[in-house]
Parts: sequence; structure tokens; C-alpha cells
Amino acid sequence: MGAFSGTIKTLTGLPPKRRGWQGYAFFALRLLALYLIGFALLYFSQRHLLYHNGSERQVPAERFVPEMSEQLVPSEGVDVVTWTHNAGPNKPVIVYFHGNAGVLGHRAERFRWMMDRGWGVVGVGLRGGSGTGGSPTEGGHAADARAVYDALPVLLGRPVERGGVVLYGESLGSGIAVTLANERGVGAVILETPYSAMDDLAQEKFGFFPIKAVGAVKDKFRSIDRIAGIKAPLLIVHGTNDAVIPIDHGERLFDAAGEPKWYRWLEGGGHNDLWQRGGADAIAEFMDRYYP
Repeated sequence: MGAFSGTIKTLTGLPPKRRGWQGYAFFALRLLALYLIGFALLYFSQRHLLYHNGSERQVPAERFVPEMSEQLVPSEGVDVVTWTHNAGPNKPVIVYFHGNAGVLGHRAERFRWMMDRGWGVVGVGLRGGSGTGGSPTEGGHAADARAVYDALPVLLGRPVERGGVVLYGESLGSGIAVTLANERGVGAVILETPYSAMDDLAQEKFGFFPIKAVGAVKDKFRSIDRIAGIKAPLLIVHGTNDAVIPIDHGERLFDAAGEPKWYRWLEGGGHNDLWQRGGADAIAEFMDRYYP
């Protein structure tokens, strides 16, 4: 017992008079205080931890996609920056919601690949990044997504049938795409490395705090509760070695989704390398099935 008491004294800095049960009680209170402080810091910094979009505003020509035009869409006090390419009246248009890192220009190679296949593209600059103003929140992202969807005829300069709209959600953007697909008619939905719900993911990452039990996550993005409401064809692409959003999130979403649905689990794929591991082929196959 002497060695244990010595360790406790070293950790807590207890003076000799606080040995015994009073010392241990004081130590427990210190641990509880540190725990509560850690929880408070996590709570108040959660949006800083979640959102990492850059504020840099690039233009399409700088990223070698001069066929795209930058256009602004008003949405609840902000102007949403979009990069738009109209492939023609009989071609699908992919509305692309990217992940929580970087800016629109960092997806330029993907946009180029989509345009080369003859599809229209509308890349959406997420609130708080890519030159889009405001502070990112789940509600703000949902409002911006609705605004962009409703503005598609203006952005493309032509009528847009809802069956020709394909929502693409990458990582963080998957929750935005699922929400919009529940509220607006679309032709298809593609989800890359999606999460089942942000509060589920947060609980997994910080399991030593009762995050979900006390409702501490502000932006829950509960796709698992909305995925069944998607009536359009759905493709989910996920990597088996994704350390950021484990593949079981994609599996749970797939199980909860209605038909028609497709999945592609890419062996050895991480969070950011799926297009190099067959993800692009899976997307092309899916699109060719419904938009030959």
C-alpha cells in the first residue's frame, strides 16, 4: 500500500496531512474536474474540429477547368460559390458536395473526369469555405443545398428535370446529399465514404465521454434516419481500411436504404484514395446503368 500511496502523492502533490481517504477523495475530485474540463473543451470546439474547409477562393481557369463558370447562389445571408458546367439538355448533372477539407478547386480533377464523360457538374462551395461566407452548421449546409438545387435552371441556363439530377456526397458532404435527397426529387445519389450519423461517429472517436447520451453533438447529420427516404437509385462507395470513417458506417447505411441500391467496398481503400482503387470505375458503371 505504501508504493500506491506514494504514487498518488506524486500525481496529486498532496501534502502529508492529506494522506488516507481524504487524500484519495481529493485526487478523485481532481480527476473529475479534469474530465469535465476536457468534455467542455470538446463541446465548445466541436465545430472547429469538424469543419476544415479552406477559405481560399479560386476560379475554374486556375485549376485547368475553364469550361466551368463560377456562379453565386444567394442562401440565407450568404452567397454560395458554385462551379458549373452545362453538358446539354439531355445529359445528367452531378451536384457535388465535397468533404470537410480543402476547397472546390481541389476537386477539379474529379470535375474534369465527369465532364469528359459528358455529364454536367455543379460543384458546391460549402458554407465557410471556397469563398462562400458564413459559419458552417448542419442547418446552414442544408439551406445552401436547397438553394443550389432550386437555382439549377438558372445556373445551367435551361430547364432541369429532377430525374436528371444526381447528388454526389463526399465524406462530410454525404450527410448534406442525403438530407437534400429527402426533400427534393432527384434521379440518383452517390455517397463516397459516408457516415451513418455524425453523433455516432463522434461517440466512437471520443468514447470516454457520454457524447451521444447527453446530446452534445450540435450537427448530428443523422443520415441513418433519412436514408430510407431516398427513392432514387443509390450507390455507396467505401474502403475497407478507412480509418476516418470506418466501413461499417457505409454498411449500416446500405442496409437501411431502400431499393434500388448498389455498393462497392474497395479492398484496402482508405478515406482519400478510393478513386485510385476502383472508385471511379464504380461510379462510371453506376452512371452508365441509369444514364446510358
